Amino acid sequence: MAKIPESNLARMAGLEEFSLRFGECATLDRVRRSQDIDRSIYEVDRSRNKLSLYMEQGLLRLTLDDFSGAIEEFCEAIRISPSCLEAFYHRSRALVETGQLDRALQDLDRVLELDEGYALAFVSRGKIYQGLGENAVAHRDFSLAIDLCPDQIEAYQCRAALREKIADYEGGVEDYSELILMNPNNAYAFFRRAGIYRELGEYEAALNDYNYSLFLKPNYGRAYFERGELYRKKKKYREALRDYSRALRNNPDHVKARSSRGLIYGRMGRYENAIKDYDMVCQLNPSNGSIVNNRGVILARLGRLEEAVKEYTVALALSKNCSMIFNNRGAAREKLGDLFGALHDYSRSIECNPENAIAYNNRGLVCAEKKDYQAALDDLNQAIALQPKFPTFYRNRAFVYTKLQSFHNALQDYKAVFKHSTKRSRIPQLSKVIARLTKIVEKKLSKTTLFLFEPGSKTKAELALLSDDGGAVF
Repeated sequence: MAKIPESNLARMAGLEEFSLRFGECATLDRVRRSQDIDRSIYEVDRSRNKLSLYMEQGLLRLTLDDFSGAIEEFCEAIRISPSCLEAFYHRSRALVETGQLDRALQDLDRVLELDEGYALAFVSRGKIYQGLGENAVAHRDFSLAIDLCPDQIEAYQCRAALREKIADYEGGVEDYSELILMNPNNAYAFFRRAGIYRELGEYEAALNDYNYSLFLKPNYGRAYFERGELYRKKKKYREALRDYSRALRNNPDHVKARSSRGLIYGRMGRYENAIKDYDMVCQLNPSNGSIVNNRGVILARLGRLEEAVKEYTVALALSKNCSMIFNNRGAAREKLGDLFGALHDYSRSIECNPENAIAYNNRGLVCAEKKDYQAALDDLNQAIALQPKFPTFYRNRAFVYTKLQSFHNALQDYKAVFKHSTKRSRIPQLSKVIARLTKIVEKKLSKTTLFLFEPGSKTKAELALLSDDGGAVF
């Protein structure tokens, strides 16, 4: 056997030693790489766990109304995962609650950059824009949400309410109808659609929706109140009274329902009941001038004129509708015999509203009582010019014409009374007056008989109640 040279043996020994060392290094490298992978997996898991933890804590703080704390939690979640759209979305909710609307909009824009099909983000952004008065942009966002998710109930509710607000009544009816199709037991959708129908003057459709809303939700106080308002518009006072009372059973402090019931009691002549309601309303809302005025009107109708004058004076300090209140105080002063005070108040009423025909009528009557017939005639002419179909004004002017012995003009005015009168029970009496005036004009009857056929022909001043919004209710 050939002997291996020592130099080769040394070379082989070196190779063996190198091989052993290389094997150890390779093994070490594999171990290190494995440890790095395990560490990476651990870090990822830990990040995921932290993200979940921050999200859970943020949502919990939202439910507890700790909005500042929720914002901090979601900020941490975003720091861990800058593309976590849920963190951006829920942070926007907390930002809205703290009034940081610009930041909330930025977060929602970011959500939609990450996922342009996120319907809830469009709804939330639409709500913010609506709150900022940007109704067109809000409408666009609600519509986009509906396009993305046709069964998105909140988007329909928001768009319906917005359309109702901007007087897009057709669109509002369409959206509430869609909500009813989605859920036929949605009492609120029936209630809101009824309100739109009422605004459109479609009273039967409104009444049907109010009825069905109350069928679904028998203790729905707001629906009772709104249906009562509808009955009041239709002059169905007993039905209105019943609904206001039901609304008050649900909420005894419902100021509008109690005020409206007071109006109805006043219209029905149940003045003591009206006073009780207005006393309560004045306690609940002492700064409402219309309510104070109404209480004054009821006091006047009860004959408590001095109290009424005081009430009107308080109302004048509180209300923007000064014209009607000055008129009412003037009427009370006139009944008290204070013609100077009445004349002053009627003049102030006309200054506040030059189109207040009733104030012209009433001032004309005071002038007639003071025997200033030409001034009376001027005011009554103006009253008729403003309200040419109101028969009382013609009758009052006819009275002044008879005082001026202008019987031909008086006859023409009584014919106008006959034409415009809605009370058919007065027709026989009016016919007699017209017949006798005709004979006087034709000189077939003595003038001295004129004042026998309509005693009290001078109509006293009209008093007016005011509705909650300040509009006159006669």
